[in-house]
Amino acid sequence: QDFGLSRENLVGTWMIAGNLVRDLAALLKIEMLPWDVWGAMPKPDAQIPDLHLFDTLATLMTSPDANLAALRSLYNAEPRLRVPQSVFNAVTNQLEVLDFLPRDVDARSVPA
Repeated sequence: QDFGLSRENLVGTWMIAGNLVRDLAALLKIEMLPWDVWGAMPKPDAQIPDLHLFDTLATLMTSPDANLAALRSLYNAEPRLRVPQSVFNAVTNQLEVLDFLPRDVDARSVPA
């Protein structure tokens, strides 16, 4: 429970899980804001819903250059990791449309 931003009371494994998803998107050249929330990201103070998914992601992210192909495959195979057309903005407390993403779901996958 000590991981995150203690001054903001944003701490816990949910914070790590959310940052793993954001880091994966950034690694695949989809840069998001720290307060954008989507898919597999757990809510504050929630239990991690799919620990196996996050363990796999964390393991691959320890060597992102060596595991880039596997990270792309995981992103493309797991819809909860993909950045959707709309994300929840935790600062404004509302959904926001991402105009920079293609509207076609298949086009959002990352090429190998």
